[in-house]
Amino acid sequence: MKRGQAQRVLIYALTAIVGAMLLIFGYRVIGGLMQSGDKLMLVDFRTEFSRDIDLFSSYGSVQTRSYRLPATVREVCVIDLTREPDLDASRYPTIVDSWQSGSPPNVFLIPLDMQFAVERILLTDRASLCIPVRGVLTIRLYGEGNATRIANVES
Repeated sequence: MKRGQAQRVLIYALTAIVGAMLLIFGYRVIGGLMQSGDKLMLVDFRTEFSRDIDLFSSYGSVQTRSYRLPATVREVCVIDLTREPDLDASRYPTIVDSWQSGSPPNVFLIPLDMQFAVERILLTDRASLCIPVRGVLTIRLYGEGNATRIANVES
């Protein structure tokens, strides 16, 4: 092999190594950005949802609201801690445990372990409401004067 050919092979090998390193680095950066975006979306949901419950509690107000959620969220469950549990403990163990302990969280994102408390939520005809989510949660809010009743738009 001639000297010029050996240098060319070395340049190609180094180029391939640098290219592979750039691809791996780029993949990790994009993955980190997506996780950060999901976390930000969850914080936005919690803030907007809590604000809307307070904002639309005026008697007679009716609003349909949509909230963007990460693709990892399959369901959003809201419970009324003053009623008897009506959820399957094997399917929703975290929610039933919270319910039985009477602890404050009453909004749960399934399958994530994110849960938070929102005051002044009413559920009219049941003790829990679990709504399937595909990137967007759409609910109807009914102002009851001192609280906000939540309903699934499709019900």
